[in-house]
Amino acid sequence: MAKVNPFRFSTKYQDDESDLLYYGYRYYKASTGTWLSRDPKEEKRGSKNLYEFLRDSPVNAYEVLGLYSVSSCQKNVDDIMANPGKYSKELRKVLSAINSTKGCKPLKPQCRCCKYSGYVQGNTLNICANNIDSTALLLETLVHENTHVLQKCRGNKMDTCDSDACAEIQAALNDGTCQRTSPGDVRSCVINEAAESVTATGLCGSREDSLARVQALYDSCSQAMP
Repeated sequence: MAKVNPFRFSTKYQDDESDLLYYGYRYYKASTGTWLSRDPKEEKRGSKNLYEFLRDSPVNAYEVLGLYSVSSCQKNVDDIMANPGKYSKELRKVLSAINSTKGCKPLKPQCRCCKYSGYVQGNTLNICANNIDSTALLLETLVHENTHVLQKCRGNKMDTCDSDACAEIQAALNDGTCQRTSPGDVRSCVINEAAESVTATGLCGSREDSLARVQALYDSCSQAMP
């Protein structure tokens, strides 16, 4: 009966005919311990071995797509946070603003597997390693979530539809994602990104209601931060 269940080693789909396991981005052949293609992140991980898996240490780490391990994410995040100005002037600015706010200090980001690219919950800043596919996105996520930390430090509430929508507009403008991916229409990009985040909290109701509220508040909430 084990043959009937195609989800086996590492919970990945295995095809008996080809002897391949599908990891979402590339195929793995367990019988030979090799990948059929290079890691899509290529040299961006800082490794010369483009066919590696978990930095050749699968006992000490894990990854869900054959892309970016939680341990690799944490190492990169720790390196960035130790010298933010080297990687991103936007991150340096928002961390500086947090440090200069009385009674406030940056949170230590924790990499894990989760639903979004990142989120702040209580005193924890979570980075979703399974949804980070580039250094640019990692940096932008750190800026975005630290912007929320700064907003909370300044006493900004995010417990109503309007306050949440305004906070997400500011964070989406501040993280630089839309400036990089949609330079010709930053406004629409920010509105859509903010609406997705607001929808996730449920404070404004449906996706349509969240989008409408973000559109209505964009002009009044789009001031620069920090």
